[in-house]
Order: sequence, then structure tokens, then C-alpha cells
Amino acid sequence: MPVSIIDPHIHLFNKEQGQYKWWSSLSKQEQELIARSFTVDDLSLPSKFKLKGVVHIEAGFDNHASWREIQMVETAVAPSSLLLGSIGCVDLTLSPSDFTSALGQLSKQSSFRGVRHILDDDAFHILAHTNTGLNFQLLSKHSLTFELQLDLGKIGKETLNKLCQQIDAAPDLNMVINHGGFPPALSLSAQRTSWKLALKRLSAYPNLCIKCSGWEMNDKDYSHDYVARSVQDVIDIFGERRVMFASNFPLVLFSSRYETYWQNMYDLTKELKLNTEVLLYSNAIRTYGL
Repeated sequence: MPVSIIDPHIHLFNKEQGQYKWWSSLSKQEQELIARSFTVDDLSLPSKFKLKGVVHIEAGFDNHASWREIQMVETAVAPSSLLLGSIGCVDLTLSPSDFTSALGQLSKQSSFRGVRHILDDDAFHILAHTNTGLNFQLLSKHSLTFELQLDLGKIGKETLNKLCQQIDAAPDLNMVINHGGFPPALSLSAQRTSWKLALKRLSAYPNLCIKCSGWEMNDKDYSHDYVARSVQDVIDIFGERRVMFASNFPLVLFSSRYETYWQNMYDLTKELKLNTEVLLYSNAIRTYGL
């Protein structure tokens, strides 16, 4: 029997229809690798694996009309037998009425599961905005997920406190930490300690889970030891039932082929004696309601 995989963090691109303004910040080599259209046909795996479904995460197709991106993805995935979840883009600082309107448009798409507003360096400003807490509560009311993307090794105490205040005010909101919260390099001991402390604090919230992916965003030449130790740290803090393995396709191509990546992650579950089925499949099914 093939090993079933749900990939809960991919980006499908349509170069002809989408905007993808962030591509301009990529190096020439990076643009050559990913600044083109990608479909599910590019998600090839060896016969020992079976890709059962994917979760598309917004990728800047049209940040002012995110429903268009999800519509494009649903059309692209429809001919396949893949299960599909989609995450749209909505600005957390919008007025609640405008935020509600955006959710209404997105909700017309059957694969819609939640939203992402990348926090990164603007995390404190966004989290402290008056509308952010109100919009978190709207997401919670509609049983939607918020994709939480920021560097937990550099977050700072003030920003972490503000994030926890917002979670406390919307305790039923499901959140998914993207890319493991960006685990720092093993050599950066102080930042790595801060990363683990932030993870431990956030793990106290039962509605938070985490995806292990995006290693190439820290270092395209990342080592096996870096991934293994980071995964083990995440598992130790969150437990296996709140962790998902994902690829971050097509950015994963900065470091490896898609099929090589999944072979490596599968091998890692065996090396660390982890539950392959929950990390590669069932946790994502449950988290995204696929």
C-alpha cells in the first residue's frame, strides 16, 4: 500500500492571470526556478507515495480580491481526484464590515478554509491594531482558520505578549503556525532558545497547531541535522497530533525536488520513530476538514 500524503502548504501559480508582485524581490536564479505557472501535475511523487490532497495557501495572485485566486485553484485542481482546501488573503486591519464582506466572497468557494495575513516584521503593528482582535473573533465565529506566519526566534517579548492577548480574546479560533515558526540555525543558540520558548508558550493554546516546512526560507543549503532537530523540538513541544509535515511547494525547489523532499521527510519519521500516518496525512485531514 502506498503511503498517503496530504500536503497542507502549497502554492499553485497562474502566471498569466495572477499578479505575484513579490516575485520581483527574488534573485534571477530563484525566478528561473519558480516564477512560472504550476499545477497539480507538477506535484509528482514516486509510486511508494500517494498524494491524496493539498491545501493551497494564498500567494499574492490578487490580494485585493483573494476569491479570484481560490477560484483559479479550484478550476485547476478539479480535473484531479485530490482533496482540496484553500487559504485566502484578507487584511486583518480592515474594518469588520469590510472584513466580513471579504469573507463572504471567499466563502462562495467550496474549498475555502481560512485566511492568512503574513505578519513578519509588521507583527506588532498588525496585532496591536484595533480591528485585528475584532476580525479574529469573526474568523472564530465562522469556524475559519488563521494561518500564523512570523519568525518566533525574533518575535520579541512585546509582540509575543500581544499575540497571546489576541488569542486569549478569541480562544476558539483555530490557528496554524506556518513553517515551524522559522526555527533558527542550530548555531544561533540564543535565537533558538527564544524560538523554543515562544513555541512552548503558544502550545498552551489547544486550538493552535503547527506545520513543519519552509526550511529553504532560512537556508537553501539546510542540513539534515537542522531539520531533524527542529522537527524533534516541535514534536516535543506540541505533540504529534498537533504537527503536520508540508512542502511549501514550489519554494521547496530552491533546495530539492518535490519527490526528494517527501522521501526525506518520510525517512525522518522512521529515523525519529514518529507516527508517519498522523504527520503526513490524518492531522491535515482533521485540521482543514478535508
